[in-house]
Amino acid sequence: MALASAPFVWNYLTVRDDVSVVRAFPDLAVGSSRFFQVFVHMNDLSVSTVHHRDQILDLATGWF
Repeated sequence: MALASAPFVWNYLTVRDDVSVVRAFPDLAVGSSRFFQVFVHMNDLSVSTVHHRDQILDLATGWF
């Protein structure tokens, strides 16, 4: 995520600290955000499956 935010930070620093003119980079922003969401979700599920198996009772309580 730090690497994906580099273009935003660079653009912010080069436009004299004015947030209103920072470019959006929608493809990068959406793609990196989706990747991070999937990573966090899968990490949570894998750690929970290993360390908290007794609390995952069924599909609704453990996976959704």
